[in-house]
Amino acid sequence: MELRVLGGSLRRRTLVLVVCIAGALALLAEARPARADDSTERAAEAAFADGLKLMKADHCREALERFRESQRLDPASGTLLNIAYCENNVGHVASAWLAYRQAIPLAEASHKPQHIQMAQDAANGLEPELPLLTLSVPEANQRALSISLDGQAFERSAWSVPVPVDPGRHDVVAVLEDGQRWERSVTLARAERMTIELPSRPATAAPPAAAQSAHSEPSKTPARAPHSEASRTWAYATGGVGLATLLTGSALFVSARLKYDSADSGCDGQNRCNDAAYTTRKSAIGRAELAYALGGAGAVLTGVGVTLWLTSETPSQNQGAQATILVGGDAESARLLLRGYW
Repeated sequence: MELRVLGGSLRRRTLVLVVCIAGALALLAEARPARADDSTERAAEAAFADGLKLMKADHCREALERFRESQRLDPASGTLLNIAYCENNVGHVASAWLAYRQAIPLAEASHKPQHIQMAQDAANGLEPELPLLTLSVPEANQRALSISLDGQAFERSAWSVPVPVDPGRHDVVAVLEDGQRWERSVTLARAERMTIELPSRPATAAPPAAAQSAHSEPSKTPARAPHSEASRTWAYATGGVGLATLLTGSALFVSARLKYDSADSGCDGQNRCNDAAYTTRKSAIGRAELAYALGGAGAVLTGVGVTLWLTSETPSQNQGAQATILVGGDAESARLLLRGYW
């Protein structure tokens, strides 16, 4: 039987393809968000412990600052429950109600049914005591550029809708596109309902720009880089094509390997084969070379996609829609109650 020496081997190609796949996986692993480091977690725990001590000593105003800091560093349903308790303790019933409501999805995500039930019961119990303020905006006044309540932007979705507020004084400011300005202050008691009708044409002229800035600051909406969305779209598209190409190359390579090994019976240990085995292995090597090319191209495209994703601007977490509007309390008060209950 005539033996022919096969000129190539799959071992070298196997090693190269494995290196390509490992490189692509390393890039993907680097793209994942990093977890908070230990120092951040320790700071959150320390702030929570301080808040718990202050709360037990009936110093809820001071405890709120520490709980909010802990929640900022490491959001948790237990911390939100403590914030809600302290807000209610100092008379901020709407802030407490909002914090209880915000604790529910966090408790659901962390699978804490006790916190879910506790937050739901407490929020339901506070609802009859909520002061509700309605800012009624006539249709003729829809040209208002902005309305603010206690210095915070009052979204159009809340116009003419009862909104929970904390008991006490609240300042309403409306600024129209022609520069006219309208202001009013009201005081609500616990469980009180009040409606403020904005005039169809405010009578107070707008003060000069310098004086106006002394009364209120215009709300600032975080700018989003115009290229951010397009860059991420290209990143997903390029990375997706790259991964698909890489997987196709890998599948083709496995097929080539199996075909190559199927000719073992027609070859000796020195890679000398009969005609049939030689033809089979030659075909397998050709298929492996194509797989190698696809794998390399896939790794490159995946790397490009990851690079685009890493260099695109991440949208601010505050750009998402908010289902509830808090008035008269610090927005940070939406972080709540209880690791301390355990």
